[in-house]
Amino acid sequence: MSKSGAKEKLVDAARQLMLSKGYAATTVDEICNEAGLSKGSFYHFFSTKEEIGLAALESFHQRGQKRLSEGPFRSIVDPVERIYSFLDHTESVSKDIWSEGCLLGTFAVDLAETNPAIRKRVSELFDKSIGNLAKVFEPITAKKSGPTAQQLAEHFISILEGAIVLGKAYNDINRIPESIREFKRYLQVLAT
Repeated sequence: MSKSGAKEKLVDAARQLMLSKGYAATTVDEICNEAGLSKGSFYHFFSTKEEIGLAALESFHQRGQKRLSEGPFRSIVDPVERIYSFLDHTESVSKDIWSEGCLLGTFAVDLAETNPAIRKRVSELFDKSIGNLAKVFEPITAKKSGPTAQQLAEHFISILEGAIVLGKAYNDINRIPESIREFKRYLQVLAT
């Protein structure tokens, strides 16, 4: 196995374990066992659990952003219709991306007070996501008084993270696409 393949296996294992069990409950031994690699392999790539936690966080964010950016909305010319199509696409892939939770939200709740490096990176990734979404929502806010594109983006992230938490609490992953549909209806009212 190549070095990059071994590292990817470790990061994938960490991401899955940390999503299902949380950061604190996941051990380096479990990550190695899940990846089918030795502890020596782990320490060849990562000095600490924090380092692999950050790598898992990056991996989770990149995979989600890639899935969200690949939708059919990209070919729609009308900017407002493109927003609605983006939300439809987000709804359609929501279970694939967030069925096990959101590592950004999990790390924010679990580690914000105890791990400044992870808290900082989580907030940077949320800022990046909010900035990307603000660009998407700009056409709705450009001609109207009301919330700014930045405020809409933060609102959407809040709704999405809340839906992920409720989905876990009620063991009902359908809460995520339902919340995205409700946000779309909110935008449609706002755009009129």
